[in-house]
Amino acid sequence: MHLPYDAGSAGGHRGRRGDAVDATAQQSDPAGGRDGASARHAGHLASYLLVSHEQANFAGAVKDRNRAFMSAVDAELKGHVTSLQALTSLRSIVRDDLKAAYEDLVAVQRTQPWWLDVFLSTPDGRQLVNSLVPYGSPLPAPIDPPSVRRAASA
Repeated sequence: MHLPYDAGSAGGHRGRRGDAVDATAQQSDPAGGRDGASARHAGHLASYLLVSHEQANFAGAVKDRNRAFMSAVDAELKGHVTSLQALTSLRSIVRDDLKAAYEDLVAVQRTQPWWLDVFLSTPDGRQLVNSLVPYGSPLPAPIDPPSVRRAASA
């Protein structure tokens, strides 16, 4: 205990009214009190901002990855569509030479590793030649004639 007139004792000094005050009592409590609450609020705010920033970065990265993936898919599809459009100009198809068209389609299929089959059909879906079926052999029945009709009319 500090006496009011013992200003020279360790850890004490005179307060405003001349009372002895313990110096350790004037230190703020980092876990509580007014200064501690401010520190906790600042910590919570900093944590919130950091998490929000990380979420925004993650969302941006996901969007960028999806854009890159969709660009790759678009490029791949464009390549297939271009190849199919080129097939329409084959002389064998333009001249209705089905035997030559069969040979052309077999040759084209060899250049396209992802294509399972290449066939030429009428607008109602009836196959005329199929690269998987030897020329002159019976051909499969149409699988989805309404889809073929829609594609032929487009």
